[in-house]
Amino acid sequence: MANMASVAYAIEGSEESLKKIAEALIVAVNSDDKRYEMYQAAEYLKLPITDGTRLGGEIEEEPTWDEKTGALRFWSEERWGLQDFAELLEKQFLDIKVYWVVEESDMEIYCTNDKEGKYFHDRYWVDTAIDDIYNSEYFKTEEQVYEWLAKLTYGRVKSKEDVEKFNSDYEDSGTDDENFIYVHEFEIEE
Repeated sequence: MANMASVAYAIEGSEESLKKIAEALIVAVNSDDKRYEMYQAAEYLKLPITDGTRLGGEIEEEPTWDEKTGALRFWSEERWGLQDFAELLEKQFLDIKVYWVVEESDMEIYCTNDKEGKYFHDRYWVDTAIDDIYNSEYFKTEEQVYEWLAKLTYGRVKSKEDVEKFNSDYEDSGTDDENFIYVHEFEIEE
């Protein structure tokens, strides 16, 4: 079975281009066709699909409009990470910019092309189990990460080194307790 990545998109551009893209996404989401919805949307838009084009993705729901910016937003589950949909859209519609963020926890892939954090401002995702209590949270800054972890661990974890020591201590403890702290930083891709 393929690893699935959660991908969120925000697309800026002319009203005409965004309406065409939204229409294609809506048609794909509501189709009875059993092919990948991302492939259907690409076909509908007559994007340049070749043999090597990767479009294995399911669009989660109809797109929405960001009230503040007017951007078109949608979410998908994509096979083996980010597919080629964003790149194809930008080649076909020269007046748009596609921002995205990808999370694929099985492969530890966390990345975005939203360098300024215009739509996807979180830069860290922290996943913990402390004394068998699970927590996860998103953060904008590393400082916020360690403030939160210090509260969760009663001051024990305040830095990257403390996280490593925490995980090492529990791995070597020989107990069955589920204890871990994973700090995932989103890479910025150009």
